[in-house]
Amino acid sequence: MAITTTDWFMISDLTPESAYRERGPGERVWRLSWLPGRLLTCEEALAGMELDEKLSDPGLVHDRVAMAEAAVRADRLGILVEQAIVWLYKRMLERDGRGVASPQPRTALGCEHHSRRLICDEPHVYG
Repeated sequence: MAITTTDWFMISDLTPESAYRERGPGERVWRLSWLPGRLLTCEEALAGMELDEKLSDPGLVHDRVAMAEAAVRADRLGILVEQAIVWLYKRMLERDGRGVASPQPRTALGCEHHSRRLICDEPHVYG
């Protein structure tokens, strides 16, 4: 895992996400590709890139230390790890051409061994 950082961008060798610097005054001139609505400091953008790498590595899913480090980086951005997971998942769908614009309609699920049917909605994500 390595993040390449210049004066104008940050890229990862592990994930397709990036951070870039916009022209403008002040410290908050950085944006994350997966969190585009927020202007960030350089340190916050780097924390966002590190968070993305930790959450994108399947080998770290059950690593408590790595998940604690992810929580610290999410906190630096003022978000929850769970929010970051959802936003990164949405970005993955966008890149794969599946998009996330419209939720799937309610569907009935059944099992041949059970007579009960369930109606499932897409999960609601707030934030």
